[in-house]
Amino acid sequence: MLKVLQATCTNGELVLNEKLSPELEGKTIQIMILDPSESTELIDSKESKVKQFLADPDVNQTIKENFKQELLAIQKRREAGFRGIPAAEVMQRLDLGNG
Repeated sequence: MLKVLQATCTNGELVLNEKLSPELEGKTIQIMILDPSESTELIDSKESKVKQFLADPDVNQTIKENFKQELLAIQKRREAGFRGIPAAEVMQRLDLGNG
C-alpha cells in the first residue's frame, strides 16, 4: 500500500491531516518525510521510485519449462525424504577438512 498524506510536526510528533485506515491498527508502518516545498513532479518521481523498490521483480516473468521441471523434481525428492548430500560429505569430497 502506498499513500501520500500531509502532516504537521508539533513538539516532535506528527499530526496527520486525516485518519489512517482501521486496517493499519496495531501495525508498524514506514514514513517518508518530504519537504512541502518540493515540487509535485519531484514527489511523483519519489513515489514512483518507492513503488519500483517495493515491487516484485519477477512479476510477469516466465519460467523456462526445463527449469520448472527441475524444480518440481527437487520438490518430489524432498517430499520423498531425500535431502541431498550431507554437508560433511561434501566437505570430505572437496577435501575441505573438518570445518
